Amino acid sequence: MSGGVPFKKGDRCPVCGRPIDYIERRVVKGNGTQHVYYYARHIIVDENGQKKIKKCYLGAESYDYVTRKNYDLGLTLKGMAVDPATRLTEYINSVTRKLNAEMDSGTLGLEEAKAWLDAVTKAIEELRSLIDNLQKKVREVEN
Repeated sequence: MSGGVPFKKGDRCPVCGRPIDYIERRVVKGNGTQHVYYYARHIIVDENGQKKIKKCYLGAESYDYVTRKNYDLGLTLKGMAVDPATRLTEYINSVTRKLNAEMDSGTLGLEEAKAWLDAVTKAIEELRSLIDNLQKKVREVEN
């Protein structure tokens, strides 16, 4: 999977289920900010032969407001218009960088470090199980 928009013409829309005719990328500027939003566009022909455009919101490249509310994790949250494997990798790397920076600066206390150690250990167990399942799937498909 690449880092771009994971949808293309002909794919099933995750919002309404219709085939996607094209992806619209809309840039909205205001108050010194710039936001990028993605929409799946569908061309619908009614019983009279009239074409109508239906659009389904796929999300933003990033969510500023939600990101600000999750600053403690060091994440920049992104919408489903960004490839999910890329999002997951960025989320894990962001949290890792944030925690390493806190440890390097000495701002991570003992209790907080213990809580993170427990959380990361549990996450690694889940990820190991997922890795095993993905490897099994790849072997099945390749053989």
